[in-house]
Amino acid sequence: MKRAYPVAVVALLLLCAFDSPLAVSGFSRAGDGRSGRQGGVPAAPTVPLDARVVFTDAFPPEEFAARRARVMEQIGEAVAILQGAPERPGEQPFRQNNNFFYVTGVELPRALVVIDGRAKRSTLYLQPRDQRRERMYGPLLYPGDEAVRITGIESVVTRDEFQKALAAFARERRTVYTTFRPEVLGSASGSDTAAFAANTANDPWDGRPSREAAFLQKLHTIAPQAEVRNLDPILDRMRFIKSPREIAVIKEATRIAGEAIMEAMREAKPGKYEHELQAAAEYVYVKNGAQGPAYFALIATGPNTVYSHYHKGAARLADGDWVQIDWAPDYKYYVSDITRVFPANGRFTLFQREFYSVYLQLYRSIVASIRPHVAPRDCLEGRS
Repeated sequence: MKRAYPVAVVALLLLCAFDSPLAVSGFSRAGDGRSGRQGGVPAAPTVPLDARVVFTDAFPPEEFAARRARVMEQIGEAVAILQGAPERPGEQPFRQNNNFFYVTGVELPRALVVIDGRAKRSTLYLQPRDQRRERMYGPLLYPGDEAVRITGIESVVTRDEFQKALAAFARERRTVYTTFRPEVLGSASGSDTAAFAANTANDPWDGRPSREAAFLQKLHTIAPQAEVRNLDPILDRMRFIKSPREIAVIKEATRIAGEAIMEAMREAKPGKYEHELQAAAEYVYVKNGAQGPAYFALIATGPNTVYSHYHKGAARLADGDWVQIDWAPDYKYYVSDITRVFPANGRFTLFQREFYSVYLQLYRSIVASIRPHVAPRDCLEGRS
């Protein structure tokens, strides 16, 4: 008996055979618009580039240009060099590291940027065009005038040019600034990545250096005469003070976190699992455009609430128990951090109400004491 296959299934199989997510109605050579194949591989179709795919829509290019200008002011005649994050293994979404994003807004793997304090201009180094990746992921950003227009960076060239530039800096005995600390991606902070790098380097059965340590070694090898300084303190001081645009993004990240926690509260009832509350909150993150969670979901009930970073999501809510949720989205590379505690059944017992009231008074007192030029410790100790 012959089996009839739906037209959609047949079409899908044909597309998979070409290893392309796009219908291949005509092949072209690399960018010349002529019909044909190159090396037996269909060329990527010419499709208008959506800048949001490769350059953030969180801020306009001039916001990043102003940050690079401030770096130039700090480094004088020197150059600052930053590495972008590499691609993730397997089918994992790419996320740029925080410092590279802060000065460029570029969301492409293995990019490099040189900020030249003497020339008062920057150069972005990108990978050359990869048509296979284009067929898989859609149009990408490559060196050239379009990349200059989208990013606002004065020059965008291939990564192959970077070593030549570095050699020129070495001949001129230019001071080089670069980041020493391990890069921070999503779901981590600087202390987390530093601890991981140290543990890996000191592991007798591993011993790998961080990407930053390996990069420093290459800088010393290619430019042994150059003085290499740590860029981290400069970027830390800059990032510590937020611009009005950054504050607006942080407020939105906080709003999304609040909406997600309230959705988890509405989902909560005795018999539900912790991970069901996580699902309700994560839906709000995705619906509002977050690129993912800021850290793993700290949702705990019953005896799990005594562990500050419990995140297994495996326990059931019981009548009379507390539920503690500490979770927030990673929204346009900015995050919030909100914790709330509430009763699993939606009603406080007398003890829970009394206990929560004490906490609420403490919380309000600390918030009221926060003001410019007052150290966090002084707020906690009531010396503000």
